[in-house]
Amino acid sequence: MSHIAVGNFKVVKGRVENTDIDMNFKRITTLGDPVLDYDAVNLRTLQAATGSTVPNVDIEENVTLTGTLKSSINGSGTVGTFLVSAQPITDTNGPSGIYQASKTIAGTDASVNRTSTQVALGSNTTLFIDWSSNQVMQLWKNGPDYDGIYKVTLKPF
Repeated sequence: MSHIAVGNFKVVKGRVENTDIDMNFKRITTLGDPVLDYDAVNLRTLQAATGSTVPNVDIEENVTLTGTLKSSINGSGTVGTFLVSAQPITDTNGPSGIYQASKTIAGTDASVNRTSTQVALGSNTTLFIDWSSNQVMQLWKNGPDYDGIYKVTLKPF
């Protein structure tokens, strides 16, 4: 068989055609070392090239908030030090904020400080971040208003 097709996703002779691949925050495991310029890079190769154990690359992620339910910020992992910004995409009158978060041991709660915040227009709805023991960060809001998608940017230190 020379190709596999599912919807718009098509693999022809080992090459993906017609679409990007959304991994939905899942990992690609056992990735080999890169050979060509456009090959994917595994963590071992990245750390060897940068001399760092944590890549200093901004992480952007869209998080959906509904009511006062907490939503995971998957890119945070369970340890690290980040400057975090969150802003509404769906309704730009919604709440936004900037936070500092730090955790060096996965089994502890993080220190999270709200640096700056803007309440939602016409309401007291505010964004908050929790980073509990052995969990990824979570974004939530304190009111039912301004449900929708929020852009979260993590700047690691």
